[in-house]
Amino acid sequence: MDRDTRDYIVTVIQRLKNPDLDGFAAWGLVGASLGAGQDIQHGCNILLHGVPGTGKTFIAGVIANELERPLIQINANAIRGCFYGESEKQARELFKEMREAVKSLSPVFLLNEGDQLIHRRLDSPDRSSDHAENTIQSVFLEEMETFPGILIVTTNLAENLDLAMSRRFHYKLEIKAPDHESRMALWRLHLPSTIPGAQNIPVEALANDFMFTGGQIRLVVQNACHEAFMRGKGAGLTLDDLQKYAILESGTNFERAKQAIGFAR
Repeated sequence: MDRDTRDYIVTVIQRLKNPDLDGFAAWGLVGASLGAGQDIQHGCNILLHGVPGTGKTFIAGVIANELERPLIQINANAIRGCFYGESEKQARELFKEMREAVKSLSPVFLLNEGDQLIHRRLDSPDRSSDHAENTIQSVFLEEMETFPGILIVTTNLAENLDLAMSRRFHYKLEIKAPDHESRMALWRLHLPSTIPGAQNIPVEALANDFMFTGGQIRLVVQNACHEAFMRGKGAGLTLDDLQKYAILESGTNFERAKQAIGFAR
């Protein structure tokens, strides 16, 4: 993670830990944004976007942990009903339950792959399926406007989100692919001393040769360790093992270059 993004996340956590509403009131800010209620002023909607494997879900967990709050994941598939009109009902019921949970648990809610639910509106509103999808957008737009809790939405495809959603997010943070320094730290993280041979692995060479995300590094290490383990007792992990599966990962990466999206950070 680059330093700027890390600083943004620290700022978000500090804001959520210490919401100085009295100070904001003195500045004439409370009530000038999403709503006048004090509970709404405590709310915060956060969008984490970027390519897969950059640690968006992990960051959501870090935020919840730093705030000492439970992390509750929202199942996007459960919101879509099998029958016409069910999706809207379930979406509204979801937010009703979330608002109740805010009062008792004050959790951090996580919606992974949020573009499944809040994607761009479909062009054929006369079709019942498209109308149902568009209705879900409307429910989220309405509910997020005054939601008093903390909602984190992650997506690999931010360009697919409904543009009207942009204003509903207090923070829109792009989680970029790790730089060289971060890649070295990730290789060290995934190559602990408990792995035989790991202490002899030159992580700088791996960080130089492979522009991987944390998720990709984890997969490479797992595959390489499996092969090393299968060699039998006394075997250890080698640089050749890691390079073999790093090359394999490089050749089978499904990612394609993404165009810049219209959401400002």
